[in-house]
Amino acid sequence: MGDIDLMVCETQVADAVDALLEIDGYCYRRMGRDGPDEAVSFRHRLPETERRRVQAQLEWNNEFQLRNPSNGVLVELHHQLFRVRERDGRFTEKTGGVLRGTPLFWQDKRDDPALGCSILSAAHCALLACLRNAIKHSPANADFG
Repeated sequence: MGDIDLMVCETQVADAVDALLEIDGYCYRRMGRDGPDEAVSFRHRLPETERRRVQAQLEWNNEFQLRNPSNGVLVELHHQLFRVRERDGRFTEKTGGVLRGTPLFWQDKRDDPALGCSILSAAHCALLACLRNAIKHSPANADFG
């Protein structure tokens, strides 16, 4: 099974984690530079120390994970479209403004009462998926295929 990728503003990552933790069964897995820290997880609202840790990781972490062990669903929260990085782990592209600053992506948004948020049109979702994959899996990133 794959995962569910959600895009959130970098200032709202910890709040988004808390919102998902309200859904029965999900737990947040603390991330380290080498992946999830399986020894540390949270099932309820993040403590303030962990919220600060999330903020501090934004320079190098673009994948905050929540898993529901009972059904195996993995949700990844992203604040950047791409994960192109420098050798020290920092992102080379500052693309967070793509969604906030480009009215094109939000002009056809629709409110989804079941989700309690606005979502992009199907056409814009497809466009972003193509754009993201073209950059993430490009020959320049040695990740083509």
